[in-house]
Amino acid sequence: MNSLFSSFDPFTSKFLPMGFFLTTLTFILIPMNFWSHHSITLKLPNSAKKILHNTLLANTNPSLPLSSSIFFPIFTLIYIMNTQSLFPYTFPLSSHMIFSLSLSLPLWLAPTIHNILLSPQTTLSHLTPQSTPTFLIPTMTIIELLSLLIQPLTLSLRLMANLTAGHLLLNLISMATNLMTLIPSTIILSLLTSLELAISLIQAYIFTALLMLYTNN
Repeated sequence: MNSLFSSFDPFTSKFLPMGFFLTTLTFILIPMNFWSHHSITLKLPNSAKKILHNTLLANTNPSLPLSSSIFFPIFTLIYIMNTQSLFPYTFPLSSHMIFSLSLSLPLWLAPTIHNILLSPQTTLSHLTPQSTPTFLIPTMTIIELLSLLIQPLTLSLRLMANLTAGHLLLNLISMATNLMTLIPSTIILSLLTSLELAISLIQAYIFTALLMLYTNN
């Protein structure tokens, strides 16, 4: 019997990680104009457009080098990756740290450097909360600096942990349903897959919303 974590292994042979290649191949086959803000939103119903605009784009900072339209492709990318990983015999790339960190780190680092270069005094003043006693300023500065530096790491870990837990739950329940008859096992797995689809959407939204919050701050 295969290991419970075998689906997370990208190596199909000893030296060739085909899992990474085959997963990214999906996005090579998608036309480039699909990833533009207007292309994605044109394919959505008006209600979905309004919800996504209000939740993802309403609070973006227009002065940042990252355009607000970049958050729609990020949201779509993560949701497609999360959904794709639910299919049988597919590699769950979005549950790997290398994927989530490669997204969060550059998109967090760019506006942070921009803010430091544009207004260093204002940026550094955020490291010390208002009304902090003088003797606590060095300690609070270190704490705030550490909390700032670990933001992309915590964002990546949150996405990885939640998706990994979902895949493990699917694997465990699918093993348990092998002992059941066809109809009960089909109903249980269908309900669980629907739940995982909803979780995939929620995790894509949380990742994008928190990333947007970090860049705005």
